[in-house]
Amino acid sequence: RAIDKTGKSLQSEIARLETTRRKLETDIKVTEQQITKTDLMIEELAFEIGDKNQILDRRRAAVAESLRQWRKSQALSSVEIVLGYDRFSNLWTELSALAAFQRNLEQDITLVSKLKNDLEVTRFATEDERRRLTSLKERLADQRQIAKQNQTTKDELLKQTKNQESNYKKLLAATVERKEAFEKELFELESQL
Repeated sequence: RAIDKTGKSLQSEIARLETTRRKLETDIKVTEQQITKTDLMIEELAFEIGDKNQILDRRRAAVAESLRQWRKSQALSSVEIVLGYDRFSNLWTELSALAAFQRNLEQDITLVSKLKNDLEVTRFATEDERRRLTSLKERLADQRQIAKQNQTTKDELLKQTKNQESNYKKLLAATVERKEAFEKELFELESQL
């Protein structure tokens, strides 16, 4: 009976270990899916950052061109600038437009720079999350390995217990058979007396 209890206890422990192993497998799959999702987010953010860099480069080129134009106009004397236009109002309109363009461009560059910085902060946070998930996956894999080792040990114990139970039953059957043979012989001897 003690062997039966040990066998049943080991079987329930093996079932528990198998459930743990299956849960760990599921956790690993979920973590791998999260890692894949995070990788896609990192790729998307890298693309967006690259796009913002291109926009910044174009804006900077536009600012540089307007500065060149402005410097060119500064190289001329005020009289030359004024004489370069048919009307004073045309000069004033162009100067106003140039000043407004530069202000808008500076604001745009500031905005795009901030967006780019925000995207980089998000990318760094996402990369940290990926590292955390990868670490979690490794820990889960270690736990899975330990669970497999425990499962193997318990399987071996169960096998040994079943072998002991089988040997015990054989020994018990042989003892019962000898007892019955002895009782039969004793009965025959008693009947002869």
